[in-house]
Amino acid sequence: GDSDSDGAATDCDNNNQNHIPIILLLVGYFFAQFGLIVRVGCFYPKHGNHKKLTIPMNIDFFIHRNGELTMLVLGESVLSLLIVDGETGNYHRTFYFGIVTVVLLQMLHFQSQPHDADAHAM
Repeated sequence: GDSDSDGAATDCDNNNQNHIPIILLLVGYFFAQFGLIVRVGCFYPKHGNHKKLTIPMNIDFFIHRNGELTMLVLGESVLSLLIVDGETGNYHRTFYFGIVTVVLLQMLHFQSQPHDADAHAM
Protein backbone atom coordinates (compact mmCIF):
# COMPACT_ATOMS: atom_id res chain seq x y z
CA GLY A 1 0.00 0.00 0.00
CA ASP A 2 2.86 2.42 0.78
CA SER A 3 4.54 2.03 -2.62
CA ASP A 4 1.33 3.08 -4.45
CA SER A 5 0.92 6.21 -2.38
CA ASP A 6 4.62 7.08 -2.78
CA GLY A 7 4.38 6.69 -6.55
CA ALA A 8 1.32 8.93 -6.73
CA ALA A 9 3.02 11.59 -4.64
CA THR A 10 6.11 11.45 -6.86
CA ASP A 11 3.99 11.89 -10.00
CA CYS A 12 2.25 14.89 -8.44
CA ASP A 13 5.61 16.43 -7.48
CA ASN A 14 6.92 15.92 -11.02
CA ASN A 15 3.80 17.60 -12.45
CA ASN A 16 4.29 20.63 -10.22
CA GLN A 17 7.95 20.87 -11.25
CA ASN A 18 6.98 20.83 -14.93
CA HIS A 19 5.02 24.06 -14.44
CA ILE A 20 7.96 26.02 -12.99
CA PRO A 21 9.18 27.49 -16.36
CA ILE A 22 5.67 28.66 -17.25
CA ILE A 23 5.20 30.22 -13.83
CA LEU A 24 8.59 31.95 -14.07
CA LEU A 25 7.71 33.34 -17.53
CA LEU A 26 4.40 34.71 -16.26
CA VAL A 27 6.02 36.26 -13.18
CA GLY A 28 8.74 37.82 -15.36
CA TYR A 29 6.14 39.23 -17.74
CA PHE A 30 4.16 40.82 -14.91
CA PHE A 31 7.32 42.29 -13.35
CA ALA A 32 8.33 43.75 -16.73
CA GLN A 33 4.90 45.34 -17.18
CA PHE A 34 4.95 46.70 -13.63
CA GLY A 35 8.46 48.09 -14.18
CA LEU A 36 7.32 49.82 -17.37
CA ILE A 37 4.36 51.41 -15.59
CA VAL A 38 6.57 52.62 -12.72
CA ARG A 39 9.26 53.92 -15.10
CA VAL A 40 6.81 55.82 -17.30
CA GLY A 41 4.63 57.03 -14.43
CA CYS A 42 7.36 58.11 -12.05
CA PHE A 43 10.57 58.80 -13.92
CA TYR A 44 9.61 60.29 -17.28
CA PRO A 45 9.19 64.06 -17.32
CA LYS A 46 5.72 65.45 -17.95
CA HIS A 47 4.42 67.64 -20.79
CA GLY A 48 6.38 66.00 -23.62
CA ASN A 49 9.84 66.56 -22.15
CA HIS A 50 10.47 62.80 -22.27
CA LYS A 51 11.54 63.24 -25.88
CA LYS A 52 14.77 64.83 -24.63
CA LEU A 53 15.64 61.61 -22.75
CA THR A 54 14.54 58.90 -25.17
CA ILE A 55 15.68 57.80 -28.60
CA PRO A 56 12.97 57.71 -31.27
CA MET A 57 12.33 54.47 -33.10
CA ASN A 58 13.60 54.19 -36.67
CA ILE A 59 10.45 52.94 -38.40
CA ASP A 60 12.12 52.20 -41.75
CA PHE A 61 14.69 50.01 -40.00
CA PHE A 62 11.94 48.29 -38.01
CA ILE A 63 9.94 47.51 -41.17
CA HIS A 64 13.08 46.13 -42.84
CA ARG A 65 14.10 43.96 -39.87
CA ASN A 66 10.55 42.66 -39.37
CA GLY A 67 10.50 41.64 -43.04
CA GLU A 68 13.85 39.87 -42.63
CA LEU A 69 12.58 37.99 -39.59
CA THR A 70 9.47 36.91 -41.51
CA MET A 71 11.56 35.66 -44.44
CA LEU A 72 13.87 33.80 -42.04
CA VAL A 73 10.95 32.01 -40.37
CA LEU A 74 9.37 31.13 -43.71
CA GLY A 75 12.74 29.90 -45.00
CA GLU A 76 13.13 27.69 -41.94
CA SER A 77 9.72 26.18 -42.64
CA VAL A 78 10.81 25.37 -46.21
CA LEU A 79 14.02 23.85 -44.84
CA SER A 80 12.02 21.68 -42.45
CA LEU A 81 9.98 20.45 -45.43
CA LEU A 82 13.20 19.31 -47.12
CA ILE A 83 14.35 17.07 -44.26
CA VAL A 84 11.10 15.13 -43.81
CA ASP A 85 11.40 11.37 -44.39
CA GLY A 86 8.69 9.64 -46.36
CA GLU A 87 7.79 7.81 -49.51
CA THR A 88 8.63 9.54 -52.80
CA GLY A 89 5.14 10.42 -54.03
CA ASN A 90 3.95 11.63 -50.65
CA TYR A 91 7.21 13.52 -50.07
CA HIS A 92 6.92 15.49 -53.32
CA ARG A 93 3.26 16.29 -52.72
CA THR A 94 4.00 17.47 -49.17
CA PHE A 95 6.98 19.52 -50.34
CA TYR A 96 5.15 21.27 -53.19
CA PHE A 97 2.01 21.99 -51.15
CA GLY A 98 4.28 23.30 -48.39
CA ILE A 99 6.10 25.59 -50.82
CA VAL A 100 2.80 26.91 -52.17
CA THR A 101 1.56 27.50 -48.62
CA VAL A 102 4.73 29.37 -47.63
CA VAL A 103 4.61 31.53 -50.77
CA LEU A 104 0.95 32.37 -50.12
CA LEU A 105 1.71 33.23 -46.49
CA GLN A 106 4.57 35.44 -47.63
CA MET A 107 2.33 37.22 -50.15
CA LEU A 108 -0.43 37.75 -47.58
CA HIS A 109 2.00 39.08 -45.01
CA PHE A 110 3.90 41.50 -47.22
CA GLN A 111 0.81 42.75 -49.07
CA SER A 112 -0.78 43.70 -45.75
CA GLN A 113 2.31 45.50 -44.38
CA PRO A 114 3.17 49.13 -45.13
CA HIS A 115 6.28 49.64 -47.24
CA ASP A 116 7.33 53.05 -45.90
CA ALA A 117 7.38 54.81 -42.53
CA ASP A 118 4.70 57.35 -43.49
CA ALA A 119 2.08 54.61 -43.87
CA HIS A 120 3.08 52.78 -40.67
CA ALA A 121 1.03 53.08 -37.47
CA MET A 122 4.10 53.47 -35.28
